[in-house]
Amino acid sequence: MAKTFSFGTVTLIRFQASVANHQQTFAMGFRVPFGKETRFTLASVHYRRIIDTVMKMDRILKPTWPQHLQQAIFEIRGLSPPLQLTSGNDLGGLDISLPAYCAAYKVSVPHWRIDWTTPSQPCFCLLPLSQDKTYSPLQLLAVFRALRYNGFFKAVSFADVDLSPLASRQDYSQYGDTVVYASANRIRIPDDLYHILSQASVLEQEIHSLLFASDSIRSINLSNVVGLYEPKTHIRRMITDTTTFETKTFELLRPIMELLRRQLSHCHSIVLSRNPISKAGADDLRDTFSNHKVRLRRLELANCGLVDFGLSDIWTALDYQADSLEIIDLSNNQGNVKFEIVCNALSHLRRATKLCIARNVRLATGLSLFDDDTLATWQLQELDLSGIILNDATVESLANYLSASGSQSLRKLCLDFAGLNGFQAARLFRSMGPGREMEVYMNSNRIDDGIADLCDAISAGLGPWCLFLQMIDFAREESYVKLLRALAQNTSIKCLSLAGTSTPDAASETACQAVFDFLAKNNTVRYLDMSGFDSKLDEGRLGRGFSRALGGLRHNTRIEHLRVRSQMLNINVGDFAGALGVNKTLRTVDCSSNDLTLSNLRYLITHLEGNTSIRNFSAFLDQELGRTMEKSISDATTPAPVKRPSMMSRFRHEKTSQPQQGPTLIQELRSEWDHAIFQLQCITDENLRNHVEAMTSDAASTSQASLEGESMFAAAFGGLAADDLAGLKIVTSRRSDDETQRMSLHTRTDSSRSTAGRPDSVGSSEAAASPSSEAGSSESGAATPLDVDYGVETGPGLQNGQEQWTVYGDSPEHNYTYADGQDADVGLQMKRYRRFQGDPTDRIEEEDHGS
Repeated sequence: MAKTFSFGTVTLIRFQASVANHQQTFAMGFRVPFGKETRFTLASVHYRRIIDTVMKMDRILKPTWPQHLQQAIFEIRGLSPPLQLTSGNDLGGLDISLPAYCAAYKVSVPHWRIDWTTPSQPCFCLLPLSQDKTYSPLQLLAVFRALRYNGFFKAVSFADVDLSPLASRQDYSQYGDTVVYASANRIRIPDDLYHILSQASVLEQEIHSLLFASDSIRSINLSNVVGLYEPKTHIRRMITDTTTFETKTFELLRPIMELLRRQLSHCHSIVLSRNPISKAGADDLRDTFSNHKVRLRRLELANCGLVDFGLSDIWTALDYQADSLEIIDLSNNQGNVKFEIVCNALSHLRRATKLCIARNVRLATGLSLFDDDTLATWQLQELDLSGIILNDATVESLANYLSASGSQSLRKLCLDFAGLNGFQAARLFRSMGPGREMEVYMNSNRIDDGIADLCDAISAGLGPWCLFLQMIDFAREESYVKLLRALAQNTSIKCLSLAGTSTPDAASETACQAVFDFLAKNNTVRYLDMSGFDSKLDEGRLGRGFSRALGGLRHNTRIEHLRVRSQMLNINVGDFAGALGVNKTLRTVDCSSNDLTLSNLRYLITHLEGNTSIRNFSAFLDQELGRTMEKSISDATTPAPVKRPSMMSRFRHEKTSQPQQGPTLIQELRSEWDHAIFQLQCITDENLRNHVEAMTSDAASTSQASLEGESMFAAAFGGLAADDLAGLKIVTSRRSDDETQRMSLHTRTDSSRSTAGRPDSVGSSEAAASPSSEAGSSESGAATPLDVDYGVETGPGLQNGQEQWTVYGDSPEHNYTYADGQDADVGLQMKRYRRFQGDPTDRIEEEDHGS
């Protein structure tokens, strides 16, 4: 049986023929990366047609590659130079080139999307694989080769994609196709740089080729691409020796720095966060940034393990970039920089819009970190000073800036672990004014001192509309009670997180009543996180009484997204379940990591059957459900301990009955768990289905503008709220596409009736209404749950037009108590938007696979 070989057109590296002397022979050479060249010498009477077809196919599959590179592959004697061809591809030919490379390399097409929200846009984003899987070397090479000479994308992102398969690997080719030595406009690299690259790894060669060959790329995101951090959680892996990872990072750094120093790239934004940088790498960065010809706009080197000397050198070199730098992120490195060096660099910045320098410096003096005159000129959008113990002078500078008109663009302020007291926090809140459209993070600060001043500001509605006060260990319970009472009166905070914030001991009746009143009376908070915190060395939970305080949700008409993890709800789930049964506004509920048993789950389901608004409910996180099921089975099948038999019992011949331990009992328990999960799924599915139908019939309430207005909250809150946002975006986008198609069809129908006999081009409006090339824009934009005001049923607590709040703990019929399992962990989320809604019709196919 004859063997058959197939070769991809994009792997063609040499085609030799002659049309001058009418020879009918031609030679072809193919080579896949990391492989050997395969040569063929063929002959055909149709050789001219073959030459023409192969050249056209090469041009189609690589439409943006310079014409002279095609001439380097095709050596056709007697053939006049081909005409310069242009492609009408909106993506620079990527949707043709990438599948062609993958087919030639015999690999599947990687997952990717287009981001239209980046400063330099559109941005090509390669998406990471799930479950700790990595792309193969040939898959990564297919992406890099398809992006070569692409003039469509202004930015590329490989964030959280492990590029290690290309690191420390060599690929030698006698034709030099591994190194791009000439750009699209025929600028050639110097011989010394070509010599360096010819000996470099494949990763280094491809980074060089990507940035040098393209005239359009302005930004490259290479954060977390060497595998030291988990791609989803960004938690550092337990690895002590990072030498191997530092070597990989240097392979990323060197080609970028070489191009910047030699003025051979248009890229001005570099993101290398979460890649460990060695001393040699830090020296290379310092030398590059000290070059007067280099002009950077964005530099992000967070969590790169930079030590004192390396980090100090980079801060010193930033003086040379002060006129151009807009975004700086050097946060959470190991080193600490002298106060004078940081102050000097900050005082020279002119265009700062994002400044993240968490844990970079210690304020050992009474001087402010900022020069007030310089600070007043900044148009900051994000500021992160976490881990820096702020003195009064710096707090005063921040307060003055927040009260000035120049700070209106500030959207995110991070002051975690900043040593703030209540007086300082209150000073900042008052400078913000009422309901400032900002995210403010003040986690892990000691605000007991001055709590009354802070509560006065909160009660008056001063401060941000999105506030995170997480992991605050109050020294006195009365401080916690004051905070909850102030929050109950607040009318400006819409997104609030108190996760891990707790009283010194288990919450008393007074504290639980404060929680109850807050939930019952506050009519502003829509996103609420009151999760606990539990670890082997620390605990931040409110105790057993907290679950009863959740009964205040029965009277709440505003909270839409609720998270209450790790609060021991399994001990008394009754009030919580009863509140969920009557609440009309909750849309997502996350009560995972609460050691819920099968009986707890059944009780929740019984009450959820009366709820029509909750469309996303998480009782367990990823692996918690499996472990909980196994524990319940183990507890049920383990026989109870019996007394040691007496001497007389040994002479008895009666058989003692043994508890049922066979597979039947195990199967019954598994079936009961599966049935409970199925019931819960059916309830939320039905609510989701009804909501989707309501959205379809009510276009006004689900406009794109209303969805975009909620994006900040959902993105900051995360979890099920973010999933809900993404689902609504899909529904809205799909409905918009359907309406466009219906309008287009209606236009065509009316046009055909009123303009019979006219040319189709005259009465056609499809082009104006058709989706544009911005197919991936829905992926990075932000939608959010609809803002629907549900009516509140009048219950026993509503009399004479005034609400009489039920006193905390006064509902004994809901005090369902069950405690038969203490195995806390994490496990399953339930998300089903994809079941009801397909992806938008104008999205790219590869993007769907990566979503």
